[in-house]
Amino acid sequence: MTASILLVEDEITLAEGIQENLLDEGYAVEHVAHGGRALTRILEASYDLILLDVMLPGLDGYSICREARTQGVQTP
Repeated sequence: MTASILLVEDEITLAEGIQENLLDEGYAVEHVAHGGRALTRILEASYDLILLDVMLPGLDGYSICREARTQGVQTP
């Protein structure tokens, strides 16, 4: 089974590089660049890992993490 990763990064060039490397290693990667969209995806879907930037448009990474934990999401 392939591990799924949510990559939350608003710098597109950086996100593309990270995503490419993770895909090359065999992971399934979903990328979002906006804090509000990230929180929605975290609450809608199940991931094995969330790579979360701190400084994002919309909600910042700390707020996203706090809200996800409040909603019972325990994904590392």
